[in-house]
Amino acid sequence: MNRGTKTTALAAVALLLAACGGPTAPSTGLKDATDAQLEDVNRTDPAKLKDGGELRWPVTQLADNWNNFELTGTHIDGYRMISTVMPSPFVLKADSTVAENPDYLLEAKLVSSSPQVVTYRLNPKARWSDGRQFSWEDFAAQANALSGKAAGYKVALTAGYEDIAKVERGGSDQDVKVTFARTYAEWRGLFSPLYPKQAMASAEAFNTGWQDAPQVTAGPFKIGTIDPVAKFVTVVRDDTWWGARPKLDSITFRQVDKPALADALANGAIDLYEVGSSIDLFTRAQSIPGVTVRQAQTPDYLHLTFNGGGTLADPKLRVALMRGIDTKIITKALLGQMVKDEAHVVGNHFLLLGSKDYRDNSAVASFDVEAARKELDALGWRMNGEYRAKDGKELVVRFVGPTPNPVSDQISKLVLTQFKEIGVKLAIETVPASTSRGTSTSATSTSRASAGRRARTRSAPPRASTTSTPRT
Repeated sequence: MNRGTKTTALAAVALLLAACGGPTAPSTGLKDATDAQLEDVNRTDPAKLKDGGELRWPVTQLADNWNNFELTGTHIDGYRMISTVMPSPFVLKADSTVAENPDYLLEAKLVSSSPQVVTYRLNPKARWSDGRQFSWEDFAAQANALSGKAAGYKVALTAGYEDIAKVERGGSDQDVKVTFARTYAEWRGLFSPLYPKQAMASAEAFNTGWQDAPQVTAGPFKIGTIDPVAKFVTVVRDDTWWGARPKLDSITFRQVDKPALADALANGAIDLYEVGSSIDLFTRAQSIPGVTVRQAQTPDYLHLTFNGGGTLADPKLRVALMRGIDTKIITKALLGQMVKDEAHVVGNHFLLLGSKDYRDNSAVASFDVEAARKELDALGWRMNGEYRAKDGKELVVRFVGPTPNPVSDQISKLVLTQFKEIGVKLAIETVPASTSRGTSTSATSTSRASAGRRARTRSAPPRASTTSTPRT
């Protein structure tokens, strides 16, 4: 926002950050016309916007590692910062489709299905901040590092990269040929963000080389200040950027605890915040003068993820537990007072509500208390007093959630009550938000959802067995 002019603060709910295209908001495909649309933004011709200013964006924590693929670098707030200075060859459009990002990629084609071969033609203008052009070698280095086969690399994600057989040079250094050993349908999700080859060159470079700051960038912004003591990061406009010149001079990402967001917005310390599933933040936003609340379907989701090890190694047990969770009740409890119509639960692990090919595939683990009880009995987990046990061991599921986070608290209490109905004990464990991601011995918190609430953010995709509920 330009601080030299009168501004309107934003407390948005469920907003697509990467929306692009024409000014008409796409349809969600939902039955009721009053349902939240896929996009709710104040579309304005960039030529009419004033040049300059600072956008002040709150985050729950700073980046632990500026390598988004390293184990400690996967936090969503870190990704938001990384995405301002690092390239992504593809963009998510407002209608939930994916398209080439012309600033980096002129063309991407599936040229063969058996074996699967994808070719990329890079924008020759695209250069790293050290002056080197993007090349096939950057793709090759990243594919190797994330393959899961490179010794010493602390990789957070191998999906897709482990299926790549080889990456080769095409007709020039800016032509990339990727051949897959196994078919990978979501190939457009690979190489985003893309890192320079030197970031992937060794385990040491990969694991710790980018821990404190990015070493090389290639985005519309570059790093201005990283202050871990004052807990903020500022990115500034990069004048060497070859694409459309950003209107903003800078974006400041400042760490703000979730309960303090409304006060920070009211006091003018930040320019927007994510409502998420918090009725308190939603109500407060409505009462702050000059604040606009926006609502749309989110392109991500909150999820309940069950670890696949230990007691929960048996997938039949995980499904039985899922049947004991009423995600509709949880979704309604979190979102019912905020959505325009009903709070929808996502029933597909790949496509989200509003996508033209969306189908509800959740019947395999649909809520059914009696079925859950019978399935647990069949698996040998029988009632022993108030809770179930097998071979003398009580069935206890550990729910790990971030704090401070009233939404996570509410979800955990609802699941605790629902699990008690099927004779399963839930052990609730709260940990600081910066250490909660991906932790758990039996089951982790969160739930896959639909009309979730958020403001100008995107989410990292979850992994493992999941059941559905709302996004915070």
